[in-house]
Amino acid sequence: MNFRDIHVAFAWFVLVSNGVAGLWALAAHKLPVLRRRSLWRFTGVAQVAVAVQVVLGVATLRVDGIDVQRIHMFYGFVAIIAVGIMMLSASSVSDFVQRHPTVKVLALSFLMLIGMSLVGEG
Repeated sequence: MNFRDIHVAFAWFVLVSNGVAGLWALAAHKLPVLRRRSLWRFTGVAQVAVAVQVVLGVATLRVDGIDVQRIHMFYGFVAIIAVGIMMLSASSVSDFVQRHPTVKVLALSFLMLIGMSLVGEG
């Protein structure tokens, strides 16, 4: 098994864990009983998995010598920057979105657009 195989397999863990964390947080927003310390721990694990995935991607490029499109590398580094920004500004963004529900719809539409473009890409 080479780094590329590990990178591809771990991508599914990153995708599923972040999806589950997002759905759990969404449910916890509506049902306070789901707001537990385990939600924050799981979310932390899911976010650390993003960083590990980027490191695996870099290792794949270095060790296996695979040539990839530059946009793929850009996605990896943007993911790390986005996670950092989200962790630093979570409370202020949450307060803003609570006051402006149209921003929530816009953000969810943007995420759907990204997901659909990634599925269409391939």
